[in-house]
Amino acid sequence: MTTSHHSKVLKQIKNKPGKMAKYLKNNVPKERKFGKTAKPCRVTGSTHAVIHKYGINMDRKTFRDNARKLGFKKYSWGKKKMTLNDPLANVLSFIFNYEKLGKKQLITNNVSKLIIRVLNIMNEEGFIGANELIEDGRGGQLKVNLIGSLNKCGVIKPRHKVKVSQFEKYEKRYLPAKDFGVLIVSTNKGLMTHKKAKEQNLGGTLISFVY
Repeated sequence: MTTSHHSKVLKQIKNKPGKMAKYLKNNVPKERKFGKTAKPCRVTGSTHAVIHKYGINMDRKTFRDNARKLGFKKYSWGKKKMTLNDPLANVLSFIFNYEKLGKKQLITNNVSKLIIRVLNIMNEEGFIGANELIEDGRGGQLKVNLIGSLNKCGVIKPRHKVKVSQFEKYEKRYLPAKDFGVLIVSTNKGLMTHKKAKEQNLGGTLISFVY
């Protein structure tokens, strides 16, 4: 018999002392020792989503509100330093977005030899202006001038290794038309466009595209 049924019966026989005594002797519900109602939240009394581990005995909402007072720490409460898996992809994405917004200059903290070489090739091909390395004592910053000549740019993932005979295949995949834009390739003679790589009969690894 549940507690709710027990209370209903008590209302019905409250004016009958004999039946009441007999009923109470044989039908009083036992105190629960197991189940979710056995250990309610010690603050709100709620029986839903109660955390019993470590003797907390609080429902989730109450625990979130009081976790710091209890000595718990959440990793996201502290400041997290964002790490970039691919700084080159980040820079090219910024350049593309800044071009769409019509901005003339981009300053980024992502600085590496690869990024500078890729930007130099984009400058030589007339897609962006010159770039300048600014020394700030903390790794430096890169200032990139934008001239409004860029349609799209991005990294190529995965970085396919290609032979000279395979360049046309990837031109069709990443460029909108033949001789419209360039693929930037890493060869054993350094970074260059796929056009120069074909002229020198060099294969390599595809890094990015721009048009």
